[in-house]
Amino acid sequence: MNEDDVREAVRKAKEQKVEVPVVCFLHSYINPEHEKRAMEILAQKLPGVILVASHEVDPMYREYERTSTTVINSLLIPVVSRYLESIKEKLMGLEIKAPL
Repeated sequence: MNEDDVREAVRKAKEQKVEVPVVCFLHSYINPEHEKRAMEILAQKLPGVILVASHEVDPMYREYERTSTTVINSLLIPVVSRYLESIKEKLMGLEIKAPL
């Protein structure tokens, strides 16, 4: 893995205001070390941003399925997070003490 390429991808992600970056390398289902290192670099350069790696979401053989599942996961995270936050706010208004 070329770490400079990862840093360049991070720069482009910042420019394009990517909400949830996804890391998916070809053979990460066998050895996820490069994905893990890329995630470390992303976490350093994009603190506080939710990151998604294919070896965590779907560590299975078949690149297309693993990548598409990971991308769909990344697309749903902001939507579901906002939805759950709105439910939490509504519950707080009702003074319900159960944790969400």
